[in-house]
Amino acid sequence: MYIGIAAPVLLLVARLLQGFSAGGETGGAAAFLVEHAPSDRRARYAAWLQESMGVCSLIAAVAGVTITTVLPEPAVNDWAWRLPFMLGLLITPWISDPGRCRAESAR
Repeated sequence: MYIGIAAPVLLLVARLLQGFSAGGETGGAAAFLVEHAPSDRRARYAAWLQESMGVCSLIAAVAGVTITTVLPEPAVNDWAWRLPFMLGLLITPWISDPGRCRAESAR
């Protein structure tokens, strides 16, 4: 059973929501890291945020290249394109309760 044109539309909407939420969190995450960093390491902590986003992009690229290189094109078109999304679900336990380990800064 196929859902037709709704599939790419739903994927587009999901990616837009993902982008808006990630963009909205970046400023707050940078402020959080800087507030909790030791005075002499604030720049390093803030830079860590940017570095981690770059590493995530690299991991995503490697996953895409690996899937399209290792698996035949019909498999990628049929089912394997879902694998990166399934791998992304592995971080769910860490993001499901974002406030569980955050303490309010003293500054």
